[in-house]
Amino acid sequence: MSLLITDLLFLALAYASFWFIVSIILKRNDIADVAWGMGYVGLCVYLFLTQSSGELSTYVYVLVILWGGRLSLHIGLRNRKKREDFRYKQWREEWGSNFYWRSYLQVYLLQVLLLLMISIPIIIVSQSVFGMSETTASSFHSLEDDDKEKSTNTVGYLQEHLEAKVIDREGHIVPIGVPGELC
Repeated sequence: MSLLITDLLFLALAYASFWFIVSIILKRNDIADVAWGMGYVGLCVYLFLTQSSGELSTYVYVLVILWGGRLSLHIGLRNRKKREDFRYKQWREEWGSNFYWRSYLQVYLLQVLLLLMISIPIIIVSQSVFGMSETTASSFHSLEDDDKEKSTNTVGYLQEHLEAKVIDREGHIVPIGVPGELC
């Protein structure tokens, strides 16, 4: 997990630095606002390509990609024919010769920090190793009138909204009574 965080930090710093260079070329620091949503898109694409993806993590990636892409598109279209946002323009004037390094620190590196902090749930989902076997306690239940033998020696009854099967090492469904893995 720490290697993943290091990789994400490096990628986020490279991403922010790229957009900082673009902002210098365009003389528009508000490009950072457009880049903000695409940072989440990049993070999810990276996680999808490098981490084992289950159904839940894939759903999360798709939803975040849609949100981040829409956010960047919306801000980009909104700013397309406008001048640089007045706040960035004001900073440019107030900070004078310190503008470049200060905007890199205060805008772009701050976005890296916020991007990674806000992405913690996405990163956790990407590392989830919980399957049916690990969630048995919440997926199965016993009934009040079950005898002690049934409630202590079996997993009980499957919750109504779930489906489960027991498979062998090759992924084939095993007959009733044969040990295997729940999935």
